[in-house]
Parts: sequence; structure tokens; C-alpha cells
Amino acid sequence: MDYFKEYITLPKDEKTLYEIITKAKDYALMHGAGIRPSTNFNPDVLQFVPFVLTPSPFPRTEFEKVVALQTTLNELMHAVAHDTEFLSQVLASTIKVDEFTAKLFNCYKTMKPKENALSLTLIRSDYLPHKYDGNSLKQVEINTIASSFGALATLLRDVHCYVLGELDEYEKVKQLPENSALNGLCDGMIRAWEMYDAKNAVILFVVEDVTNNICDQRFIEYGIRRAGIKVIRKTLTELNIEAVLSKNDELMVDGELVSVVYFRAGYDAVHYPSNCEWNARCRIERSTAIKCPTINYHLSGTKKVQQELAKVENLRRFLKDEAKVQAVKSVFTGLYSLDKNDDAEKAVEMALANPDRFVLKPQREGGGHNIYGSDIPNTLKKLTDEERSAYILMDRIMPPMSKGFIIRPGQQFTSEPSDLVSELGIFGVIIGTKDKILYNTHGGHILRTKLAESNETGVNAGLGVLDTPYLEQKMTDTESQRKTCLELQLGEIDLLSSIYCNPGELKILDYSTIPEISDYVKGKSTSISSNLEFIVTLTSDDNQKIEIRVELPNLYPLVETPGISIKSPKYNRVQESAIKSLVQEFIEEECDKNDTFIFQIVSWVQENLSRFDELSTGSEANVKKDKEKTHEEDEFERIWIYSHHIKSKIKRRNILQKAKDLDLTGFMRPGKPGIICIEGLKQNTQDFWRIIRQWNWQKIQVRKIESSVPENSDKFQLFDSFREFLFTTNEDEEEIPMDMSQFMKFLDAHNCTYIKEYLFGF
Repeated sequence: MDYFKEYITLPKDEKTLYEIITKAKDYALMHGAGIRPSTNFNPDVLQFVPFVLTPSPFPRTEFEKVVALQTTLNELMHAVAHDTEFLSQVLASTIKVDEFTAKLFNCYKTMKPKENALSLTLIRSDYLPHKYDGNSLKQVEINTIASSFGALATLLRDVHCYVLGELDEYEKVKQLPENSALNGLCDGMIRAWEMYDAKNAVILFVVEDVTNNICDQRFIEYGIRRAGIKVIRKTLTELNIEAVLSKNDELMVDGELVSVVYFRAGYDAVHYPSNCEWNARCRIERSTAIKCPTINYHLSGTKKVQQELAKVENLRRFLKDEAKVQAVKSVFTGLYSLDKNDDAEKAVEMALANPDRFVLKPQREGGGHNIYGSDIPNTLKKLTDEERSAYILMDRIMPPMSKGFIIRPGQQFTSEPSDLVSELGIFGVIIGTKDKILYNTHGGHILRTKLAESNETGVNAGLGVLDTPYLEQKMTDTESQRKTCLELQLGEIDLLSSIYCNPGELKILDYSTIPEISDYVKGKSTSISSNLEFIVTLTSDDNQKIEIRVELPNLYPLVETPGISIKSPKYNRVQESAIKSLVQEFIEEECDKNDTFIFQIVSWVQENLSRFDELSTGSEANVKKDKEKTHEEDEFERIWIYSHHIKSKIKRRNILQKAKDLDLTGFMRPGKPGIICIEGLKQNTQDFWRIIRQWNWQKIQVRKIESSVPENSDKFQLFDSFREFLFTTNEDEEEIPMDMSQFMKFLDAHNCTYIKEYLFGF
């Protein structure tokens, strides 16, 4: 048997293992990773969603490959969904024998295409590693409607981080990829709502009569509500009565204008018990609301379309870039039509001769419908030639296994791990018209795991459980290269310290980084929490201070380039940006990437200070003109944010990274309460707030916003970087209450004591 390598060690004694499992269950439930019971349904009862106790190993290179591929798959499915001729040809035989697909197609054909109509689709492409092809990922299917568990998959990573901490293996958290599924799905709907451009419009969730997977849906709803957008939930039965079209075909539900319709139901025939539900679906389709998905997108996700896209000539019909064609082709396995023709007869013969090599797939979603092994011949023999057209035949993907514990509500404890198989899903978000894609991105991931002897992985169907990929560590030569780079960085700091030895000339922003890097280079630790950052301060001929701010990524100088910025009271932000471009140009043209070169940059800056002065003088008129032209874009802003608490290490790390990505300064105080101050260009501060407010918070709000015109931005800026401060006697423990005297001294040092009134009311 083929197994993935095991990376996580579980306790041998049953008592300790049982305690870990109990803690994991409680953590999952207390953090919202819940589901309502499918048997003995009770809306007042919530159970933890079934999950694997520890994250399952998964090939890193293949994971990264399909993440990068997702935008191409989005592009492909967008083109397919808008090709009426292709859909009509491909589904011609299917709609004769599959009533559900036929009704969808009939609704689609009766629609009058609206010019420049927008569509939103949340796609999920599912993969299994194929052990007979070097564990390369092969596509199981692509889903274009009601792709679920994105929110809970995001939460489960936190559960697994907690479990690793309880196992004293927290350093392995870095092997769990960050998961943006919840934010990605919410952001897609928020963007669509913004494009519809109706401030009072609502987003409609079309749901089942009985919803078991309530937490997954609610987290998405709450993420949208945090953006100030109202969400309503209705079944198709209710919508047949309550949904009407205005004279302009606007969708109105209970008197409210609907801008976006998100289908979490409607993908299966059981959701349409009568013509009433079909009437509601078609009415929605005729409206101007942005559908997620449109009915043509729904049809493009059928198994028959998937089978036809496995033909390279069809891929070339929709993708004009041959590199993209080959990239998509590489994840396809064998797919065979069962329409009545010579090729289909050969496929049937193969399936009858060796059924264990294949999967027989009907046009159904939701899990539990596929046919495997010895059941394939029996099924094929019962079908007429015409009925066969409702199925496709697919090569069976044979994945390697891993060992792990599946945790389900009410199950009996066992100390023996099971053989497991994991299926990866990559989410994609795409918005556009027939002729133009307006937004296209990867939207996070989900890992679903099942017992190796089970054929299906549907979590809602009770067959699979949620999981997190543990990506295999990168090649050892990369680790060796990182150690070499970090050793060179330590040598460079020693050199700079000996040259810029006067007070204030060289400032290391976090001195703890140096011993941390030293321990890593010597093999005493296996990870590094932050990059080396420092400031070299020069003095110009007119006695002005010039700060050269440097950040060294782990693989500088051999692979990555350093982050360099120039700050000085004598330069405005436009000038600083121009100087930064000149520095980058110097790095590209003059610096040897096989050795460190920060001293070379500092020397070059020193030699070119007069040149920068000329740039300043010569561009003064243009700078003034540009400022007048782009005043709003260059407006400087400071936002004070107050949270009930900031304790999650993941959230803290993401806040620090987001502030860095957006070139913001300020500070964060983790713990209870949580305080964040950010300052920078207005568009960047607003982006920061828009992003973090969609995360899961008990309470978070803006307490004060301050702004300054571009000409005064340098005087307005209070901080020189974005850092984390606890303001406690023990800087390693955020549970200790904040020392208010420390905090007040900090505010006083940065000329902002006035903010205490807005933060604390005194």
C-alpha cells in the first residue's frame, strides 16, 4: 500500500489521546465549526462538524500548482457558460433522458439575453493525487453551484493550529497554508453588490427547506453584513410567492430590491418538488439581479460538459493561450462519452472488462450518486442506449493514503488510526459580462477526507469530513539556501555596525530578530518569525536627516531583493516614491546578487543626495500640479480601531503583514481590549479596514478617523513603522491587563494623548 509520510506524532497512551480529542471537539464547537444533526433534526441543536484530528499530508508542489491554475479554470468556465452553441450541442443527448438537466436547459433557452448582464460564480475545482502518476493532482470534478464548506474549512485551520499547540508541535503550523476561503467568498459577493450599484439593495440566499450546514452559510452572511449589506434567506417555495419582477425586471422580494442571488439550493431535483419552484428559479433568471450562478453557468458544471472539455480541441476553443490549454489538460484524467457511437461502445467494453479502473458518473450533485467497481457492469447492462447518455465514464484516480483519526459527534473512542484519503478543493471567484471578465481570483481551499474504503467525500452527505492540508516541507536545498542567505545577512549587519557606529546612525527595529536568525543558522531552531529590519540614517550637507529603511527577506541576497525606502523631512511622498524607483533601478543594474549589497546602496544614496535635491527642485511645479490633480488619491489618513480583543496569533500575524503590504505605519495592541492605529494614504487605510472588518470579531469598530492634505502629510505622520506593543510589564503575555501608564507615555511620546477620550471616554 502507498502512504504519505507522517509528520505529526500523536501520544501513545489512550488517556492523553482522549484528552486531545475532547479538547479539539470543544475548540471546534466553541469557535463555530458546527453543523446541525442530519438525523433527528432540531434547529436548536448544534454539533461540531466532523473532522480529522490532525492535518493530513499533501504534496506542496501540486497544491501550489492548482492554486495558480484556478484563475485559468475560472476563465475557461466563463467562456463555456457564455457559449450557447456549445452547451446546446454538448447537452443535446443528455436532456433527452435526464429530466432535471432538461428543465434547467429549457429555462435557459427561454431567457432573453440582457446586454452587458453581470454574472458572479463561486467555482470549486476538486482534485485527488494519483499515485500512479507521481501523486500529481487530477481533477475529480468542477462545481459551479452551491460549493459549500468554504467558511468552515477556514475555521478548521484554526482548530488544527490549536491541536498542534496541544501536541507541542506548534512550529509545524507553518506547513498549513493560509486559507482565505471565507473572506474570498464574501468578497466576491460584496464586489458584485457594489457593481450592481444600488445602495439599498439586499443579497438573497436561496436555501433549502431544512439547512443542516447552517454555520457555513451564516459565517458568509455575517461577513457580508459586516460590509453594511443586508442579507435575506428564502426557499424556492417561498420565492414563488414572494418574489416579483418590476417593470424593469428588477427582482423584488418582500418589497426589497435584490442585487445578488446566491444559490445554496437548487442544484438537485429534490429542491423542485413542484412547478412552483421551477417558476421561481426561472423568474430569478429573468431578473436583472446578479445570479451566483446564472443557469448557463449551472449547466456548464454538468458532468457531460466536463467530459467534453477533456478534449483538447474544445479547450482550444475557449483558451487561446496554448500554455493555458496544456496546463488545464495536465490535470484531466480520462473521460469518456457514453452517447451511442463507436467510441462509446469501446468505453463500455473497457468498463465491463475492468470495472475497478473506472467511475460511472450521473448528472447529479451533492455526493453519493457515483457508481464504482462491480456495480458498474450491473448498471450498464440495465441502461438502454439512450439512458446511457445521462452518464459519463471516468478513469478512476488512485490516491495514496494517510493515517489519522476521524472525529464524529457521538462516535465511540478508538486509539487506532484509520487509513484515510483526502480530496482537495480550490475555490475560484469570477465576475463579468459575456464579453469581459471584471474580476477573477483564487478564493481559498478546502480539504475533505474519507475512510480509504469509502468511495465518496461529500460532508453534507455524511461520507467525508473536513480537514486541513499539511504541505510537505520544501526541498532541503531551499533550506540550505535560506541558511546561507541568513548567514550573509548577519555578516552584513556586523559590517554596517562597524561603519555606522555613532549614536542614531544604525537602528535595528527588533533586536530579538538577530539571535533568532543566529539560532536558525546554527540549527538550534527550525523557524524564523520575522525578517531583519533596520534603518541607516545619513546627514545631508544642509544638515537634514535622510533615513534609509531596509527589510531583508529570508532569501536575500541570492534569491530575493531587499525592501528599500527613503524617508526625510525634506522630501514629500511623491519625491520619496521617485527616489525609491531610482534605488530599485540601481539594484537591478549595478548590484551583484551573489553577495550582500546594502552598504553599496547606502554609499550610492550618500553620493547622490545632491542629485535628489535637483530632482526635488526640478520637479516642484509638476509635483504641485500632480498633487492638485490627485489630491484625493494622495490624502493622508489615520484610523483608530477598537476591538473587544485581539488574541489569535494568526490574526495578529495577518494584521502585521497587511499593514506592511499597504505601506502603513502605526501600532497594534493585542490582548483585551485590542487597539489598532494605522496611518498612510487614504486608499490604503480604507483597504486595510475593509479587509480586516470581514474577519471574525466579537466586536470591532472605528473610534476616530483623522485626515490631512498631502502638503502636511509628513507633519501629520506620528509613527515611522507598524509594530506590535503589549504595554504590560511582561511583553510576552497578552493576557496581562494593559498598564495604562505605559500606554499614556507611549501616546505622549507620539503626540496623540488626545485619543484616550475616543478610546476610553476620558
